[in-house]
Amino acid sequence: MRISPPSPRGRGPRGVPGRRPDGPPPAARRFRAAPHRRPELPDLRRPPPVPAALPPSAQRGPEPEPSAGPPPPRTLSPAVPGRAAPPAAALPPPGLKEPGSRPSAGRPRVAPSPPRAAGGSGGGDPQTEPFPFPAGIPLRGLNLMLFPHMSPTEPSAAGAPGVPPSPGRPAASAAAFRGTGPAGRARGGLRALILVPALAVSAALMASCVAAGGAGGAAVRSYYYFMKAQYEELARNDDHAVRSMQKASSEAGGPYYLELETAKMMARNGRMEEASEYVDRASAMRPGDPEPRLFAGYLASVSGQWQKAEENYLEALKLDPTNEEAVSFLGAMYAESGRLDEASAAFSRLGALTPGSYLPDYFLGRVALRRGDRAGAARHFELAVAKKPDFVESLIELALLNEQAGDLRAAERSYRQIIRHRPDITMAKARLTRILVKNGKRREAVALIEEVSGVSLGAEDAGITLGLMFLEDSLWEQASTEFAGVLRRDPGNTRARYLLAVTQSETGAVPQALENLGRIPYQSEEYVDAILYLASILSKENRRPEALAALAQARRSHPGSPMLMVATGRIMEEESRVAEALAVYREGIKLFPESAELFFALGAAEDRMGRRGECLAAMARAVELNPDFSEALNYLAYTWAEEERNLKEALTLALKANTLKPDNGYYLDTLGWVYFRMKDYAKALPLLERAAQVSGEDPVIMEHLGDVLGRAGRAGDARRAYGRALEKGHEHPETINEKLRQILQ
Repeated sequence: MRISPPSPRGRGPRGVPGRRPDGPPPAARRFRAAPHRRPELPDLRRPPPVPAALPPSAQRGPEPEPSAGPPPPRTLSPAVPGRAAPPAAALPPPGLKEPGSRPSAGRPRVAPSPPRAAGGSGGGDPQTEPFPFPAGIPLRGLNLMLFPHMSPTEPSAAGAPGVPPSPGRPAASAAAFRGTGPAGRARGGLRALILVPALAVSAALMASCVAAGGAGGAAVRSYYYFMKAQYEELARNDDHAVRSMQKASSEAGGPYYLELETAKMMARNGRMEEASEYVDRASAMRPGDPEPRLFAGYLASVSGQWQKAEENYLEALKLDPTNEEAVSFLGAMYAESGRLDEASAAFSRLGALTPGSYLPDYFLGRVALRRGDRAGAARHFELAVAKKPDFVESLIELALLNEQAGDLRAAERSYRQIIRHRPDITMAKARLTRILVKNGKRREAVALIEEVSGVSLGAEDAGITLGLMFLEDSLWEQASTEFAGVLRRDPGNTRARYLLAVTQSETGAVPQALENLGRIPYQSEEYVDAILYLASILSKENRRPEALAALAQARRSHPGSPMLMVATGRIMEEESRVAEALAVYREGIKLFPESAELFFALGAAEDRMGRRGECLAAMARAVELNPDFSEALNYLAYTWAEEERNLKEALTLALKANTLKPDNGYYLDTLGWVYFRMKDYAKALPLLERAAQVSGEDPVIMEHLGDVLGRAGRAGDARRAYGRALEKGHEHPETINEKLRQILQ
């Protein structure tokens, strides 16, 4: 692995200028010295505090689904909460149906994929995120048995009636069919009251028929095991439930229904390969029934076997040319696999099958977003809303598109319409608040914040809250005005002074920023953050001795802060005093043995000294102390991928890091590189393409992209990627030139 010195002063990780793609906005940028080709080191300070007036859910995205960026390939198989399920392409299970066109009573529903956040404030990219299906669409057929215990009135985890979590979120889906929601728990108890006596009766009947044997005894035994499987699944004894269902099918001679039911129970527990065997047997029993073919297509889709999925969906359509579910999922499969023309054709066919339906336009809008055709997407979303004015998913897409286009008044209208139809969607209120602030409607914005949070804001809190909104959108002058206004009313407000210094630093007013940071007293809560930020500014200004002196003074007054020791070591590393930095980290670990940040810093420094074993041990300890430490997870995953060992473990770590910090270019690169090392080029390519886009074409990521393009047989695209790596200043141009020569041969 090639390791370079820390990033140049004033630049982001890996020497990329400007804003870090993964962290807080530039105003919250922290001093760091990340080795090249490695995930960035953790923040030395907390980001500016999120205002209490806006709960985190209001900033992430719409409820019931939180916002997310383009994740790694998502798992769709229903799984028990807490169980890690294998990564899979994001397609919902078959059985999609629009309300009213066919019977749908008792069918579960699919919740929307999280919409993109506008303005780069988080959220996925429409060209890479899994293809979504909207909420409020009853499922029938296979899903009646995939989620047999869930009714359409089951509240979701977020409280939206009738819209349980998406199959793309398997743990939530499992919770839904187990009835672990508020109403579900009550019904679960009722089901248990029914199942337990039914199981007892079945057991008594079985005992009385065991001696008799024969077909009657086999039927009773089959019924007993069927009821037992239902009860065990309700009790979360998943393996026992599957075994009981297998016995039920075996006792009855493997009938069609029980073979298919066994497959669905296996699918709910992530056992896709075994489920496929049972589906194939069911299909052989009824070759003219499209249902097994539809289910087989779903199982192939979640495994990323696009050709097999297509064959099964097309076979289902051959058996039933008007099967809307098959058309819908065929279109989604095409979109997910990048075959956008065929996806458009499929959804246009769906429109012909369902005239007057709003769904085909919504899906066509999503395909247009994947093409990057925002105008076309907006037209389709508008058509969907015209057909169904309360279709919130299309309204959200329109609002975000208007926001991205800078049409804030149109976005404001869309968000107001969303709130009118769904006042429970906090995301719409949060984004409307930001637009109101930008449109100069300060009083209304504050009132909306108070409504969302249930907290009455004073003048100071309102000023800080609105200032943070401006700060997060990089509107420095407006943010500075709000913070300065708070200080005029309350000169002792250290939080406002700290945030004002952040905005001053970002606008180049470094002396004023240093002055304000220096005026924060050591007794205040913001003091440690202020010193860390002051040290970062001084380091960027090449005034490292002053930075170290300030940190030393802060360590004397605040001996309980491990981050002051981390910052001290980092600045020493910038001065190439790695041995002294190691001594600081080791001293810190003696004082703070539970500090994951110190172990991470120690591991990175050990790596720079070439001591790989010590590095990995320290990183592993950092993850042990903080299992959600995304930087350490990514560091380990990338290191193992580079060394081509522990690839399954590396995949697990990389997936988790990407879940914790979606749309981080370097984390996406790590995940794509792990898949590359596993020779899964189909999964690696879209991740590395997105990583290159998010990172601003980081030279090492461009090298990785060239490698996977070459393996995919796209020599011309690989040459262009390698050329960009050279243009972006790859640290080993001789390596890139050699790869270019190999392609030309």
